[in-house]
Amino acid sequence: MKRLNLAEWAIRHRQIIYFFIISIIIGGVFSYFRLGRSEDPNFTIREMVVAAAWPGATAEQITDQVTYPLERKLQDTKGLDYIKSFTHDGKTVIYVDLKDEVPASEVKQRWHDVRNAITDVWGDMPAGVIGPVINDRFDDVYGSIYALTGDDYSYEEKRKYAENIRRQLVLVPDVQQVKLLGVQEQMIYVEMDQNKLASFGLNPSDIYKVLQQQSAMMPAGTIHTNTRNVAIRVEGLLGTTAALENIPIHVGERSFHLGDVAKVTQTYTDPETSLMYFNGKPAIGIAVAMADGGNNLTLGKNLEAAVNRMKGDLPAGMEVSLVADQPKVVNNSIAEFTEALIEALIIVMAVSFLSLGLRSGMVLAMCVPVVVCASFLFMKWRGIDLHIVSLGSLIVSLGLLVDDAIIVIEMMQVKLEHGYSRMESAEGAYKACAAPMLAGTLITAAGFIPVGLAVGQVTEYTNSLFWVISSTLVLSWIASIFVSPVLGYQFIKLGKPNPIKVKVQEKAYSAFRKAVKCFIHYRKTAIVGVAGLFIFSLLTLPLVNREFFPPSVRPEIILDVNLPSGASIKDTKKVMSAVADSLYGDKRVSSFSTYIGDTAPRFILLFSPQAAEDDHGQMIIVAKDTTARDSLQKDVQRFLADSYPEVRAHTRFIQTGPLEEYPVMLRLRGPDAGKTAALAEEALALMKQNPHVTNASLDWPQQTPTVRLTINQDKVRELGIDNYAVSQDLYVKLSGYKVAESYQGDQLVPISFRLEGDNAARLGSLSSLPVYAGNGRYVPLGEFADISYQNETSTIWRRNIEPCITLRSDITG
Repeated sequence: MKRLNLAEWAIRHRQIIYFFIISIIIGGVFSYFRLGRSEDPNFTIREMVVAAAWPGATAEQITDQVTYPLERKLQDTKGLDYIKSFTHDGKTVIYVDLKDEVPASEVKQRWHDVRNAITDVWGDMPAGVIGPVINDRFDDVYGSIYALTGDDYSYEEKRKYAENIRRQLVLVPDVQQVKLLGVQEQMIYVEMDQNKLASFGLNPSDIYKVLQQQSAMMPAGTIHTNTRNVAIRVEGLLGTTAALENIPIHVGERSFHLGDVAKVTQTYTDPETSLMYFNGKPAIGIAVAMADGGNNLTLGKNLEAAVNRMKGDLPAGMEVSLVADQPKVVNNSIAEFTEALIEALIIVMAVSFLSLGLRSGMVLAMCVPVVVCASFLFMKWRGIDLHIVSLGSLIVSLGLLVDDAIIVIEMMQVKLEHGYSRMESAEGAYKACAAPMLAGTLITAAGFIPVGLAVGQVTEYTNSLFWVISSTLVLSWIASIFVSPVLGYQFIKLGKPNPIKVKVQEKAYSAFRKAVKCFIHYRKTAIVGVAGLFIFSLLTLPLVNREFFPPSVRPEIILDVNLPSGASIKDTKKVMSAVADSLYGDKRVSSFSTYIGDTAPRFILLFSPQAAEDDHGQMIIVAKDTTARDSLQKDVQRFLADSYPEVRAHTRFIQTGPLEEYPVMLRLRGPDAGKTAALAEEALALMKQNPHVTNASLDWPQQTPTVRLTINQDKVRELGIDNYAVSQDLYVKLSGYKVAESYQGDQLVPISFRLEGDNAARLGSLSSLPVYAGNGRYVPLGEFADISYQNETSTIWRRNIEPCITLRSDITG
């Protein structure tokens, strides 16, 4: 029985082959325009964030009473890799990270288990603990960020317009979520002079009880008639500051209005929280996250149309600017790679025409688009988007996919020159080349198996490299078996030989034949020479820079500024404003956005936000190009080092591949925090001795000043009060105590009671601060409490329930 020859079959059924060629090209073009567009491949961030707060507690107390019980319970999470926690300023943030082996499809179930575990243990938390706040969408990417600015408008006016924009953007197709950034919460402060409190004999709790009752929303009932139900509404809720000032207060036989003894003002929370600036101007950010499976380019067009439509509704002087535009970045990135792909394709075609001739080159020129279009169909089927890895894989495979077609075409051409018919030439090419080509294709594809089948975030990021290259190579082999013989049968014909070309080919073949004979004759020398070159290459390997991912070409500079622990947000704002002033007028800068007391949202997948801290500021500086970016980075670092030597500043670029904040990061972990800190200081000193290390630091411990009150229990009992009453009285007067709420449109404005005057100035006169002792009496704090000043550890990092200190540094040279 005659063995099936696929080339012969394809030629005899070439109508079927032509049908598939046309179908593949049409389907490939359709798939190309339907493929998702993104800058980087998607990969699952297996991290969940759990936050809780315990106002008034030290970092050690929160760690022992809140963080540790939660960590201990979370250790039972199936597939857990590690737990790390950050405790600072009355709050704790716990990061739960799963192993890379956990399939992406099971991650949501793991987060559900974590929620249940936290619910189980939350009932055992100490009184006063607030939370938990659980974020299992830590990987949401807000690729489009807008800034609403207006010098002549208040934060509240900008917030109202930003909220209107947010509501409309949520309705745009492919939008998953829209959130506002830099919103300053409004607050109504009822401020009383401490001397008035003492002279009137007022108990602060009497005042805010009145406010609580006046602001409470209570149903007044409904009257049911024969025809309808009539609801009764009681007016007089606290809607304005004037309404607050007119509230009557009765103390004993005396009556007065709140405005007679207190100053009532509506302003923003003092101190400020989570500020955002764009190009140095106060701004409200509008961050847009794309839904899963969305197309960045389509979303960008829809957002642009929606925002342009809403700009007409903004008042004069209020502007909407783009802070982050991932659709544009994706479009430019894909355009660059597509251009490189087309250039590579043109080069391959040109070489083919020059080396194979016009007709053979035409056959190859028709085979390549078929394979590329088939690859687009495969990518659509596998759900692989167009991004830097998949497009780079196509460029890499382009040089390989033409090999099989060239071999078949050249073999057919040689057979024709030897006198075979076109059918015999195609059959002979298949017999001689099909099996070796398949073996070579599979061996080449097998070289990428570790990239495709290994486990980990890096593999998840580069996974499409294996699938695209392997599928393209296999498809090119299939095309060389079915398409190349059919097209070669149709187009390849022998013409009159070109004497010049024949002469050049004969000389080339002759030289090649002599070289082969020489190596065979001196085979021992050849083997030793090849082995020597191999050893030489191994010896020179250390001279090659080793990076798994290439440097990023994005123009952004990420600047993180950390002031000494305990610094106020005002101090952070001052430093960040100085940096902004240094950037004004710099032609290398395209734009810059500043986040004070917070970090930017995750505007690309490879950026990780940090927990909000008053002593931390972040700036995203967009340079004109990479050359400007590199020089600008050095200037910003130099400016901060010269102007604010006490500040720890760190600049970095957006990386290609999974994110690490510093290039050098070492962890020291142990059960004893003191010993671990001592060893970390020694390691830091050794690290700083390395000439290639710069900007070395520890993430903790840091000391912050605190005031310690040692209360004489006998005296406070004689006064008829206790520690709780003293703490509450001090908290109300110094920090402000939320006593009620004011309903204003879509805003619920808290009403806070506090003492009038500069809070910072009270530190020196704390002992004379009057504390309410009941029955209209006020007693200076210093009469029953000893006041001392101490430093305490303000921040604690832990990893797997043990204190963990991270040494980090940049590198130079």
